[in-house]
Amino acid sequence: MNDIKITVAIPVYNREDCIAKCIESVLQQTVLPFEIVVVDDGSTDNTRNVIESLLADHPQINFFAAPKNGGENYARNRCVEQANGEFIFWLDSDDYIVPDAIESVLAAMNKYPGFLHYMFLTSDRQIEFTGSTAFSKKKHVTTFNDWVTSAVSGDFAHVMHKSVFEGLPFFEDIRGFPGINFLRIHRKTKRQLFVNKLVTIRDRNRADALSLTGYLSNRKSIWEQFVNTNYFFEHFEDDLLALDKKLLVRKAKKNVLLGVAIREIGKNREMIDRLKKKKVRLFPFDIINTGLAAPFVYKMITSYVSIKQHGIVNRE
Repeated sequence: MNDIKITVAIPVYNREDCIAKCIESVLQQTVLPFEIVVVDDGSTDNTRNVIESLLADHPQINFFAAPKNGGENYARNRCVEQANGEFIFWLDSDDYIVPDAIESVLAAMNKYPGFLHYMFLTSDRQIEFTGSTAFSKKKHVTTFNDWVTSAVSGDFAHVMHKSVFEGLPFFEDIRGFPGINFLRIHRKTKRQLFVNKLVTIRDRNRADALSLTGYLSNRKSIWEQFVNTNYFFEHFEDDLLALDKKLLVRKAKKNVLLGVAIREIGKNREMIDRLKKKKVRLFPFDIINTGLAAPFVYKMITSYVSIKQHGIVNRE
Protein backbone atom coordinates (compact mmCIF):
# COMPACT_ATOMS: atom_id res chain seq x y z
CA MET A 1 0.00 0.00 0.00
CA ASN A 2 2.80 2.44 0.85
CA ASP A 3 4.54 2.04 -2.53
CA ILE A 4 2.42 4.92 -3.87
CA LYS A 5 3.97 8.19 -2.78
CA ILE A 6 1.41 10.85 -1.86
CA THR A 7 2.24 14.51 -1.31
CA VAL A 8 -0.39 16.46 0.61
CA ALA A 9 -0.29 19.99 -0.86
CA ILE A 10 -1.56 22.89 1.24
CA PRO A 11 -1.57 26.40 -0.26
CA VAL A 12 -2.24 28.95 2.49
CA TYR A 13 -2.77 32.68 2.91
CA ASN A 14 -3.61 34.42 6.21
CA ARG A 15 -4.90 31.38 8.07
CA GLU A 16 -3.15 31.75 11.42
CA ASP A 17 -6.30 30.55 13.19
CA CYS A 18 -6.62 27.21 11.41
CA ILE A 19 -3.42 26.24 9.57
CA ALA A 20 -2.04 24.31 12.57
CA LYS A 21 -5.21 22.19 12.77
CA CYS A 22 -5.01 21.53 9.04
CA ILE A 23 -1.38 20.40 9.12
CA GLU A 24 -1.78 18.43 12.34
CA SER A 25 -4.68 16.49 10.83
CA VAL A 26 -2.17 15.20 8.27
CA LEU A 27 0.55 14.51 10.84
CA GLN A 28 -1.90 12.44 12.91
CA GLN A 29 -2.89 10.06 10.10
CA THR A 30 -3.05 6.29 10.62
CA VAL A 31 -0.73 6.13 7.60
CA LEU A 32 1.47 9.17 7.00
CA PRO A 33 1.83 10.60 3.50
CA PHE A 34 5.20 10.58 1.77
CA GLU A 35 5.41 14.37 2.12
CA ILE A 36 3.52 17.48 3.16
CA VAL A 37 4.10 20.57 1.02
CA VAL A 38 2.94 23.86 2.52
CA VAL A 39 3.17 27.04 0.43
CA ASP A 40 2.57 30.29 2.29
CA ASP A 41 1.40 32.81 -0.29
CA GLY A 42 2.89 35.89 1.37
CA SER A 43 0.70 35.91 4.48
CA THR A 44 0.61 39.15 6.43
CA ASP A 45 -0.61 37.65 9.71
CA ASN A 46 1.07 35.04 11.93
CA THR A 47 0.55 32.12 9.52
CA ARG A 48 4.23 31.73 8.63
CA ASN A 49 5.30 31.61 12.29
CA VAL A 50 2.69 28.96 13.07
CA ILE A 51 3.97 26.79 10.21
CA GLU A 52 7.62 27.29 11.11
CA SER A 53 6.91 26.20 14.70
CA LEU A 54 6.03 22.75 13.35
CA LEU A 55 9.04 22.27 11.08
CA ALA A 56 11.69 21.22 13.60
CA ASP A 57 9.73 18.22 14.85
CA HIS A 58 8.29 17.20 11.49
CA PRO A 59 10.90 16.86 8.72
CA GLN A 60 8.29 15.53 6.29
CA ILE A 61 6.96 19.09 5.96
CA ASN A 62 8.39 20.81 2.89
CA PHE A 63 7.75 24.53 3.46
CA PHE A 64 7.98 27.25 0.82
CA ALA A 65 7.38 30.89 1.78
CA ALA A 66 6.52 33.07 -1.21
CA PRO A 67 8.15 36.52 -1.20
CA LYS A 68 4.79 38.19 -1.83
CA ASN A 69 1.13 37.34 -2.28
CA GLY A 70 0.50 35.99 -5.78
CA GLY A 71 -2.95 34.48 -5.40
CA GLU A 72 -4.40 30.99 -5.15
CA ASN A 73 -3.25 29.84 -8.58
CA TYR A 74 0.29 31.09 -7.98
CA ALA A 75 0.39 29.13 -4.71
CA ARG A 76 -0.90 25.98 -6.39
CA ASN A 77 1.82 26.18 -9.02
CA ARG A 78 4.46 26.46 -6.29
CA CYS A 79 2.94 23.39 -4.60
CA VAL A 80 3.33 21.39 -7.81
CA GLU A 81 6.92 22.57 -8.23
CA GLN A 82 7.83 21.61 -4.65
CA ALA A 83 6.05 18.23 -4.63
CA ASN A 84 8.18 15.10 -4.80
CA GLY A 85 5.39 12.56 -4.52
CA GLU A 86 3.81 10.56 -7.31
CA PHE A 87 0.31 11.85 -6.51
CA ILE A 88 -0.78 15.22 -5.09
CA PHE A 89 -3.60 15.32 -2.54
CA TRP A 90 -4.96 18.90 -2.50
CA LEU A 91 -6.01 20.22 0.90
CA ASP A 92 -7.34 23.72 1.56
CA SER A 93 -5.79 25.41 4.57
CA ASP A 94 -9.14 26.01 6.30
CA ASP A 95 -10.07 22.31 6.02
CA TYR A 96 -8.72 19.16 7.65
CA ILE A 97 -8.71 15.46 6.85
CA VAL A 98 -10.18 12.57 8.85
CA PRO A 99 -7.68 10.31 10.71
CA ASP A 100 -7.69 7.52 8.11
CA ALA A 101 -7.85 9.73 5.00
CA ILE A 102 -4.44 8.80 3.58
CA GLU A 103 -5.01 5.12 4.40
CA SER A 104 -8.36 5.25 2.58
CA VAL A 105 -6.87 7.01 -0.43
CA LEU A 106 -4.06 4.47 -0.75
CA ALA A 107 -6.50 1.58 -0.36
CA ALA A 108 -8.73 2.94 -3.13
CA MET A 109 -5.81 3.57 -5.47
CA ASN A 110 -4.52 0.03 -4.96
CA LYS A 111 -7.99 -1.45 -5.41
CA TYR A 112 -8.78 0.63 -8.50
CA PRO A 113 -5.45 1.26 -10.26
CA GLY A 114 -4.97 2.92 -13.62
CA PHE A 115 -6.44 6.37 -13.01
CA LEU A 116 -4.46 9.61 -13.03
CA HIS A 117 -7.15 11.47 -11.09
CA TYR A 118 -9.04 10.19 -8.05
CA MET A 119 -11.79 12.12 -6.26
CA PHE A 120 -13.14 11.53 -2.76
CA LEU A 121 -16.05 12.72 -0.65
CA THR A 122 -16.00 15.96 1.33
CA SER A 123 -18.21 16.69 4.32
CA ASP A 124 -20.09 19.53 2.61
CA ARG A 125 -21.39 17.18 -0.12
CA GLN A 126 -22.48 14.20 1.99
CA ILE A 127 -26.16 15.10 2.05
CA GLU A 128 -26.16 16.14 -1.61
CA PHE A 129 -24.71 12.81 -2.74
CA THR A 130 -27.07 10.71 -0.63
CA GLY A 131 -29.80 11.21 -3.22
CA SER A 132 -27.55 10.94 -6.26
CA THR A 133 -27.93 7.89 -8.47
CA ALA A 134 -24.28 8.05 -9.50
CA PHE A 135 -22.47 9.51 -6.50
CA SER A 136 -24.23 7.48 -3.81
CA LYS A 137 -22.52 4.34 -5.19
CA LYS A 138 -19.19 3.08 -3.86
CA LYS A 139 -17.46 4.43 -6.95
CA HIS A 140 -18.36 6.36 -10.06
CA VAL A 141 -16.38 7.28 -13.17
CA THR A 142 -16.73 10.81 -14.54
CA THR A 143 -15.48 12.07 -17.90
CA PHE A 144 -14.37 15.31 -19.47
CA ASN A 145 -17.72 15.56 -21.28
CA ASP A 146 -19.53 15.45 -17.92
CA TRP A 147 -17.49 18.37 -16.64
CA VAL A 148 -17.51 20.62 -19.70
CA THR A 149 -21.31 20.33 -20.00
CA SER A 150 -21.79 20.88 -16.23
CA ALA A 151 -23.38 17.45 -15.84
CA VAL A 152 -20.91 17.21 -12.96
CA SER A 153 -19.91 20.30 -11.01
CA GLY A 154 -18.75 21.39 -7.60
CA ASP A 155 -15.67 20.35 -5.71
CA PHE A 156 -14.27 17.10 -4.37
CA ALA A 157 -11.17 16.03 -2.49
CA HIS A 158 -8.76 15.70 -5.42
CA VAL A 159 -5.80 13.32 -5.64
CA MET A 160 -3.98 13.79 -8.94
CA HIS A 161 -0.90 12.29 -10.53
CA LYS A 162 1.80 14.93 -10.69
CA SER A 163 2.29 14.32 -14.43
CA VAL A 164 -1.13 15.80 -15.24
CA PHE A 165 0.23 19.27 -14.46
CA GLU A 166 3.00 19.05 -17.06
CA GLY A 167 2.27 21.82 -19.57
CA LEU A 168 -0.89 22.80 -17.66
CA PRO A 169 0.08 25.31 -14.97
CA PHE A 170 -2.66 27.17 -13.13
CA PHE A 171 -3.36 30.56 -14.70
CA GLU A 172 -1.60 33.02 -12.41
CA ASP A 173 -3.08 36.18 -13.95
CA ILE A 174 -6.39 35.30 -12.28
CA ARG A 175 -6.14 34.88 -8.52
CA GLY A 176 -8.87 32.30 -8.06
CA PHE A 177 -11.03 30.07 -10.25
CA PRO A 178 -8.75 27.00 -10.32
CA GLY A 179 -11.64 25.11 -11.92
CA ILE A 180 -10.58 26.13 -15.42
CA ASN A 181 -7.25 24.41 -14.93
CA PHE A 182 -8.96 21.40 -13.40
CA LEU A 183 -11.12 21.25 -16.52
CA ARG A 184 -8.02 21.16 -18.71
CA ILE A 185 -6.78 18.29 -16.56
CA HIS A 186 -10.13 16.49 -16.92
CA ARG A 187 -9.65 16.65 -20.67
CA LYS A 188 -6.11 15.32 -20.37
CA THR A 189 -7.01 12.45 -18.04
CA LYS A 190 -10.28 11.68 -19.90
CA ARG A 191 -11.66 9.62 -16.98
CA GLN A 192 -11.69 10.36 -13.25
CA LEU A 193 -12.64 7.93 -10.49
CA PHE A 194 -14.85 9.13 -7.64
CA VAL A 195 -14.65 6.95 -4.52
CA ASN A 196 -17.48 7.44 -2.05
CA LYS A 197 -15.28 7.67 1.03
CA LEU A 198 -15.23 10.72 3.31
CA VAL A 199 -11.70 12.11 3.63
CA THR A 200 -12.01 15.89 4.06
CA ILE A 201 -13.92 18.00 6.57
CA ARG A 202 -14.68 21.44 5.19
CA ASP A 203 -15.59 24.77 6.73
CA ARG A 204 -17.60 26.71 4.16
CA ASN A 205 -19.03 29.22 6.65
CA ARG A 206 -15.92 31.37 6.95
CA ALA A 207 -16.49 34.97 5.93
CA ASP A 208 -13.13 34.97 4.13
CA ALA A 209 -13.63 31.74 2.16
CA LEU A 210 -12.56 32.28 -1.46
CA SER A 211 -15.87 30.95 -2.71
CA LEU A 212 -17.77 33.57 -0.69
CA THR A 213 -15.74 36.74 -0.97
CA GLY A 214 -16.76 39.41 -3.41
CA TYR A 215 -18.44 37.25 -6.04
CA LEU A 216 -19.64 39.72 -8.73
CA SER A 217 -20.09 42.40 -6.06
CA ASN A 218 -17.57 44.87 -7.47
CA ARG A 219 -15.63 45.64 -10.65
CA LYS A 220 -12.62 43.57 -9.63
CA SER A 221 -14.63 40.41 -8.99
CA ILE A 222 -16.63 40.91 -12.20
CA TRP A 223 -13.39 41.34 -14.13
CA GLU A 224 -11.95 38.14 -12.63
CA GLN A 225 -15.09 36.18 -13.54
CA PHE A 226 -15.00 37.69 -17.05
CA VAL A 227 -11.36 36.69 -17.53
CA ASN A 228 -12.08 33.23 -16.15
CA THR A 229 -14.99 32.69 -18.55
CA ASN A 230 -12.93 33.93 -21.47
CA TYR A 231 -10.33 31.32 -20.56
CA PHE A 232 -13.15 28.78 -20.71
CA PHE A 233 -14.13 29.88 -24.22
CA GLU A 234 -10.52 29.99 -25.35
CA HIS A 235 -9.93 26.37 -24.33
CA PHE A 236 -13.34 24.67 -24.42
CA GLU A 237 -15.57 26.59 -26.81
CA ASP A 238 -15.53 23.98 -29.57
CA ASP A 239 -15.94 21.12 -27.08
CA LEU A 240 -19.09 22.66 -25.63
CA LEU A 241 -20.40 23.69 -29.05
CA ALA A 242 -20.26 20.06 -30.16
CA LEU A 243 -21.81 18.73 -26.95
CA ASP A 244 -24.38 21.32 -25.85
CA LYS A 245 -24.90 24.38 -28.05
CA LYS A 246 -27.69 25.77 -25.85
CA LEU A 247 -25.44 25.78 -22.80
CA LEU A 248 -22.71 27.48 -24.81
CA VAL A 249 -25.14 30.23 -25.79
CA ARG A 250 -26.24 30.76 -22.17
CA LYS A 251 -22.65 31.01 -20.96
CA ALA A 252 -21.72 33.38 -23.80
CA LYS A 253 -24.68 35.69 -23.13
CA LYS A 254 -23.83 35.86 -19.43
CA ASN A 255 -20.25 36.70 -20.30
CA VAL A 256 -21.33 39.49 -22.63
CA LEU A 257 -23.18 41.07 -19.70
CA LEU A 258 -20.09 40.81 -17.50
CA GLY A 259 -18.00 42.39 -20.24
CA VAL A 260 -20.44 45.24 -20.73
CA ALA A 261 -20.48 45.93 -16.98
CA ILE A 262 -16.72 46.51 -16.97
CA ARG A 263 -16.63 48.11 -20.45
CA GLU A 264 -14.79 45.25 -22.15
CA ILE A 265 -16.74 46.01 -25.33
CA GLY A 266 -13.90 45.10 -27.69
CA LYS A 267 -13.25 41.77 -26.03
CA ASN A 268 -16.96 40.98 -26.18
CA ARG A 269 -17.04 41.86 -29.88
CA GLU A 270 -14.22 39.40 -30.55
CA MET A 271 -16.27 36.60 -28.96
CA ILE A 272 -19.52 37.66 -30.64
CA ASP A 273 -17.89 37.75 -34.08
CA ARG A 274 -16.05 34.47 -33.53
CA LEU A 275 -19.23 32.66 -32.48
CA LYS A 276 -21.17 34.21 -35.35
CA LYS A 277 -18.77 32.54 -37.77
CA LYS A 278 -19.67 29.25 -36.06
CA LYS A 279 -23.38 30.01 -36.61
CA VAL A 280 -23.97 30.93 -32.97
CA ARG A 281 -25.98 34.15 -32.56
CA LEU A 282 -26.16 36.03 -29.27
CA PHE A 283 -29.11 38.34 -30.09
CA PRO A 284 -30.09 40.63 -28.42
CA PHE A 285 -26.93 40.64 -26.26
CA ASP A 286 -24.82 41.62 -29.26
CA ILE A 287 -26.86 44.84 -29.41
CA ILE A 288 -26.48 45.50 -25.67
CA ASN A 289 -22.71 45.38 -26.08
CA THR A 290 -22.12 49.14 -25.85
CA GLY A 291 -20.46 51.49 -23.41
CA LEU A 292 -23.76 53.31 -22.92
CA ALA A 293 -25.28 50.21 -21.35
CA ALA A 294 -22.35 49.70 -18.95
CA PRO A 295 -23.65 51.55 -15.83
CA PHE A 296 -27.08 49.94 -16.10
CA VAL A 297 -25.71 46.41 -16.55
CA TYR A 298 -23.21 46.89 -13.73
CA LYS A 299 -25.98 48.03 -11.39
CA MET A 300 -28.20 45.13 -12.44
CA ILE A 301 -25.48 42.52 -11.74
CA THR A 302 -24.33 43.88 -8.39
CA SER A 303 -27.91 44.44 -7.15
CA TYR A 304 -28.95 40.92 -8.10
CA VAL A 305 -25.90 39.43 -6.41
CA SER A 306 -26.60 41.45 -3.28
CA ILE A 307 -30.13 40.08 -3.17
CA LYS A 308 -28.87 36.51 -3.59
CA GLN A 309 -26.26 36.91 -0.87
CA HIS A 310 -28.94 38.04 1.55
CA GLY A 311 -30.89 34.87 0.87
CA ILE A 312 -33.83 36.50 -0.92
CA VAL A 313 -33.11 34.58 -4.11
CA ASN A 314 -31.93 30.97 -3.96
CA ARG A 315 -28.46 30.29 -5.35
CA GLU A 316 -28.33 28.30 -8.57
